[in-house]
Parts: sequence; C-alpha cells; structure tokens
Amino acid sequence: MWPAHGPTCPRADTPCAESADADHAWVRVTVVRNGTSDEEAARWRGDDAVARRLRAAGVAATGSASLAGASGDAPASDGLSRLDEVDAPPPLGCTPTRNSRFVRAWTHLHRAWASCRVRRGPTPTTITVEEPGGRTARLPGVRVPASRASVRGLLVGDPCFSNGGAIPCAFGTPDELDVRGLLTGVLDAGGFDFWTVLGDNFYDATGAHAREFFGGLSLAAKRTLFSTVLGNHDVWVLGHPALAQPGVDPLGWGFAQYFGGAEEVRAAEREGDTPPPAAFFFHHVVGRAGFIGFSSAHVLGEQDWAKACAYFDRGGAGENATRVFLMAHWALCNDGCVRGMDAGEAYRGLLSNRRACAESVARRLVHVSGHVHVNGRVGESGMVVGAAGMSGGPGDRVGFVVVEVEEDALRVTYFAARESGDAQRLVECVRREGEPRWVARCGGRRWW
Repeated sequence: MWPAHGPTCPRADTPCAESADADHAWVRVTVVRNGTSDEEAARWRGDDAVARRLRAAGVAATGSASLAGASGDAPASDGLSRLDEVDAPPPLGCTPTRNSRFVRAWTHLHRAWASCRVRRGPTPTTITVEEPGGRTARLPGVRVPASRASVRGLLVGDPCFSNGGAIPCAFGTPDELDVRGLLTGVLDAGGFDFWTVLGDNFYDATGAHAREFFGGLSLAAKRTLFSTVLGNHDVWVLGHPALAQPGVDPLGWGFAQYFGGAEEVRAAEREGDTPPPAAFFFHHVVGRAGFIGFSSAHVLGEQDWAKACAYFDRGGAGENATRVFLMAHWALCNDGCVRGMDAGEAYRGLLSNRRACAESVARRLVHVSGHVHVNGRVGESGMVVGAAGMSGGPGDRVGFVVVEVEEDALRVTYFAARESGDAQRLVECVRREGEPRWVARCGGRRWW
C-alpha cells in the first residue's frame, strides 16, 4: 500500500479540468519520505556522482516510508510541461518525477512529485510514479468526478489527536474522543469524493503528526481528492506572531507537501523568504462543488479574486459548480490575520465588489472556516468547523460536516463525538449502514 493523503486538484490559475466538460483532469501526486540518507537524497537530486562517492565511503541508506500525498499544481514551470504549452492533450499518465529536499523547515523530509492526467467520471485511473531511489509507486483507483456529477465531501477544522507536540491536545487523543480514529474510519468507509482540512493541520511543528495521521489512512482514503488551507499554527507553532520562535516556527514551509514544486515557491525557497501568497491560494472544481482556498495571513489583490471568480463564471472550467466553498482558517481576524482577510470579511467583500466577483458567482459562495474551536452554522451563507480535539471553545469538542452538492441542492450534515466511545460507535455505524445511507442514519444533524 502506498502511503498517501490523496491527490489534490491544482492551485492558482491552472485548473484541474481543462474546460467545464473536459474528459480529463490534472492532479499532482507528491511522495514525501522521512529520515532519508545523504546517499538517497543525492539520488533524488540526480547527483549520481555524489551518490557513488557516499556509497563508496560506506554511507548506508536509512530512509523509511513516512507519508505521501498529492498537492495541487497542474504541470508547473520548473521543468515540467505547462498546460498552455501543450499543443495536444497528452495521454493518461504522469510527467517525469521531480524531487527535492524541504528547504526552509522540516528539512529532514524530502519530496518527489509528478503531475498526472486522469479520467473524469466514474472510471478510476491508476497512477504510477517513480519514487525517490528508483522505486515505483502505484495508486490505483484515483477518481475525479465528472463536471456535472453530484459529490460528497468531508470538512474538518483544527484536527488535534496527540499530546506529543508543543501544543497539547485536550480532547482528541485516543483516551478522550479519538479524533484520528474517527476521521480515518469515516474517510475509509464514507464514500467521499473529496475531503478538506480547514487549517491548523494537526498542530504539527515537525511533520511527525502529519506522518502519523496520513500513514494510518486506508487506500480508499488515500486516493480521495484532498485539500487544505493555512492556519495560524501552521505558521507559528504557538499560534501568534508575537510568540514567534525563530528556527522553530515552520512559517508555512511545511505546506511544501501540498504546494509541491510551483515555480514561485521554489524561488522563495532559494531566496530564504516566506512562501508567497500564491502558495496558499487555489481554486478548483470537483463535480458540482467549487472551491476557493486562501490564507488570511497574506494579502490578495482584486485581480487575484477576479481570476478565481472568473473560473466559476460562464465559460469557466467551474461554471457548473452549484456551490463554491470560500475556505480560510481564520473565522475571526486575530492571531496574525491581515485585516479584512478572515473568511467572513472576504465573503462580504466579494459580495459587494462586482469587479472582483460577478453576481452569478457571488450568490453561490458559502464561506467556511475554523480557528475558534466551535462548530456551527453562520447565518444563511456560512459555517465554522473548528472543533476537532483542541480546547478553547464552547459546545462540542469534536465534530465534522458532510457536504453533499447536487445540481440544485446543497445538503450539510453535522456529526459530533461528545463522549468517550462516540468515535468508535460512529465509525461502526458508517461501516454497517454503508454509503450513501449512513449520512441519514448515523445520528447527524442537518444544517442545510
């Protein structure tokens, strides 16, 4: 089994689908390994001479599989083919694998990535890429829904399952409400087309928690499309710029496993800067569900929003999206948020700025965020999903939502684990009832 957290659709302005009704889509697949020896790292870079010298010196390979995943650029300009440079659509398959070490944070990790063209629709595609060190990795059954397909997804924010890091987890450990067991079990059996983490990705300062979580996912979950947005704890370990720890804070560089090898990101790595806003800004479509994701710790211009909204307007690749989820971590603008960039304010800004977002797109937006460690609906057009194991908020300590997007409807069902044993009982119900019946039969509460 290939350890992967799932392919993702492209970021920025390189759409997963080449047009609204295209038969194929692009996904990026990234393999990340931990504890790689200098010899193997040299092979990843293509430095065969260096690898031979290290081998002659008796350096042994000590690498082991840790976590893998997929991150969202369509073919990038760092040696891979760009979509706009291809005269005719290439056949199904992947571009040559590229690889490099994480540069500014989590430097014990290496990543290899490839952009893969897969079918859209019910027929799955098997992806094969070359892993570092010459191994071949196969991920069977990758499926990207067709343009007008009804889809189901899981949204969760601020997931926390371990007390082993800098930020203790109050309620999500196995002895409490077992966030990891809940999410891995539901993702395995829930029949999802996509899933999303709304920031503060496992409160992970070193990559260890991500490795533990993604390494425990089943193959069914690993081949499900995945996306995530940047949270304040993904930038600063202690969650606030005033508590910054130079040399300790990942500053968003841990997201290298998600934003892959985009040219502007690699340039920032070489120069030692923080990742640019483009590293955390994306838009794509999965069946009838559209997505715009962004970081509230960065500034986006009107032209950035206009490009994203145009993707979902008439003639855009996402024009058939029934709803467009506007996703950010920050539900309130504090803890390093740029004024006006929290999810609610960004939503209101797009509603009122027709230069940035046409009315036909703005009326389909649903703003979604985490951060405040509560779960609940926000008026008629938003929701907060931020309680998944961390302390600090009233109400349920652990919960997630299931969104079902059809041609003329959005259904949102909320599920919670309120006491010890609830996670196991919910997972058992999902497996017993099967999909799609479990959404209506396993104790959820309808928000929409």
